[in-house]
Amino acid sequence: MLNTQWKREEDIEREMERQRNVLNRERNLQLLHHNDAEKGLREDQLKTEKDRDREMLSKAINKEQEIERLEREELARRRQEVIDLQKFYMQKAEDKKAEEQLIEYLTWIDSEKQWKHREDKWQKEDEARINLMRQVYDHRARTIGAKQQIAGEDKWKV
Repeated sequence: MLNTQWKREEDIEREMERQRNVLNRERNLQLLHHNDAEKGLREDQLKTEKDRDREMLSKAINKEQEIERLEREELARRRQEVIDLQKFYMQKAEDKKAEEQLIEYLTWIDSEKQWKHREDKWQKEDEARINLMRQVYDHRARTIGAKQQIAGEDKWKV
């Protein structure tokens, strides 16, 4: 009876092992199918990205070409503008040179006036100093004379 029981249990274990193997195979097949499906999706996504990249690259190249064309047109326009500006500035420089000469002349005249005014001021200050020194010397001379007179009177009194 134990032998039959063991045999039954072994049969059950073998059956379970077989079912486990079948399930594992089914899971493995499902995983393979799933992996193949994901691989296909990734390839489709990669193809889509490449197509989008090609399209973007094409647009970028077209845009660059358009920008280059616009830059060439802009460069030609600027060259003409520079030529016109050079003519204008040459005329302006001549006018400015004449104006600077006039300003220089007027500045020289004003400077001469200021120097004359300063020299007059300095001359007046020198005269004032000289007068002040004369007054100081006169005052000192009187003071010395007064001291000598007092000293003479003191001698006379003695």
